[in-house]
Amino acid sequence: MPARRVTSHTIANSEIIFMADDKLVFRRDAIHAYCRALFEKAGWSPRDAAITADHLVAADLSGHPSHGMGMVPAYVDAIERGALKPSNTLSEKLRAGALLVLNGDTALGQVAGHDATEAALKIAGEHGIALVNLIQAHHIGRIGTYAEQAAAAGMIGLFWVNVVTTRPAVAPFGGREKRYGTNPQAIGIPRLGAQPFLLDFATSRIAVGKTRVAWLAGRKVTFGALLDRDGRPTDDPNVIFPDSTGAVTPFGEHKGYGLAMVSELLSSILGGGETIAESRDKETIHNSMLAIVIDPAKFADIAGDWRARVERFIGWVKSSAPSEGSKEVLAPGDPEFRARAEAGDKVSYDPGSWTVIADAGRRVGLADAQIPKPL
Repeated sequence: MPARRVTSHTIANSEIIFMADDKLVFRRDAIHAYCRALFEKAGWSPRDAAITADHLVAADLSGHPSHGMGMVPAYVDAIERGALKPSNTLSEKLRAGALLVLNGDTALGQVAGHDATEAALKIAGEHGIALVNLIQAHHIGRIGTYAEQAAAAGMIGLFWVNVVTTRPAVAPFGGREKRYGTNPQAIGIPRLGAQPFLLDFATSRIAVGKTRVAWLAGRKVTFGALLDRDGRPTDDPNVIFPDSTGAVTPFGEHKGYGLAMVSELLSSILGGGETIAESRDKETIHNSMLAIVIDPAKFADIAGDWRARVERFIGWVKSSAPSEGSKEVLAPGDPEFRARAEAGDKVSYDPGSWTVIADAGRRVGLADAQIPKPL
């Protein structure tokens, strides 16, 4: 049996030493209640706190802790700096038929993304299509959440997002200096009697949050997903956390690089949002998101039984014999939905991540009794 890895970090002014393979297991409802209590204590409404908790806990359950509760300490940092506050809310910049531009004003990102998507669904229901541009919200989290939101309403959703900060993370193809963020994209398509087709990906080989999770857990990442300060491929997350001297690489070389630039331009230029080249705020992450939502019901006369055709195509693709090393062909979204099913009513964190998540609650004034204990 291989030896278990021991790692340590200085977190909240204390050195935390733990086994890197350990996991702390919690009840999902306890974590959800903790998240709601934290944001309510910080001044948000019960409705906004619940939307945020739904989003973050679902990300954890879906196998994406990079966009789950592990982001809460960064949000509390922004709250303490006065950059993220309950008084920041959405406002309209433009409304013209199927077009809507919303100013995020550094509003709580998960709520801003949810409300922008709801607005897009309403417009698409009227016009058949909606183009909604949310600009300058605080970090909006896992983009697949909004694609799922659209699919749950029976609509097709396409989303492009940029990440505006004075601390870019990703080096362009052929370069070693960081020039932009992970710039994710997502597409959700409703299915007949099944979870939606859900394509959700960063345009980098690894999300920045996943390097944080790996660093806290004492694990390496895929070799070549990162570059060190000299531009050499590495698997060491320490080049991103804590010293940020390295860079993340684009997925698919020039292809991911091109898609990242598309996300940057589409999400920010038309609606008047910032690109990362124009970032003015030295501390706060802003996201702009372009959403295109299509109501397939408006195509009923010519599309026929389109849902059945979706199922036929997905079934045809998944019927391919698996390649060596694969058990089966999966459709986009299958891994996330299976992860949720397997997690059930439990959610787990490595000790390093949980230490900073729990400390975030204390920083906004929650009592120790309000912070969940592992099972």
